[in-house]
Amino acid sequence: MTLTTSLGRVFNPIALQHLPLDRLSRAELIRALVWIDPQGAWTDEDSRAEGLEPITRAEALFTLRQILERD
Repeated sequence: MTLTTSLGRVFNPIALQHLPLDRLSRAELIRALVWIDPQGAWTDEDSRAEGLEPITRAEALFTLRQILERD
């Protein structure tokens, strides 16, 4: 399984762990979170549907790092 970002980067689970995540946009970080956990409320639309504020870029970056470090 791969993930392609708007910048044309293609990720697989191993490559994503070695990518400089600080360079990804908020949209790319959210796309990666959706790819890893499609059941989560990552998109703005899903967050609002759950009664949550949309995730910030900083929160998305922190969450993605936490997920990648545990796997």
